[in-house]
Amino acid sequence: MPPWHRYSVVDYLPAAPAPGPGENSREPIAPATMGPLLIWTLRVVDDVLSAQKETQRLTEQAEQAIGTWESMARLRAYLDQLVERGASVPTRWHKGSTRSA
Repeated sequence: MPPWHRYSVVDYLPAAPAPGPGENSREPIAPATMGPLLIWTLRVVDDVLSAQKETQRLTEQAEQAIGTWESMARLRAYLDQLVERGASVPTRWHKGSTRSA
């Protein structure tokens, strides 16, 4: 029979280190909480990836579009409406600067 069966297993193990930085000192999150958090996290990530893919698709489509006199007139009418309402022109942040959308 191994000696730890006769005595305590603790007698054969090294002393447990005191919790220090990087050690988990709190109770783990309960599975009933972690499950829904994980599901919603995955949904958010899927939404972000879908939005990124759609942005890329629309950008490529816009880059290939050929402007016409009609499209220029529609753009001018749209911008004129923004100015009349005092609204700002849609912009986006791109490589450290603000650009028109």
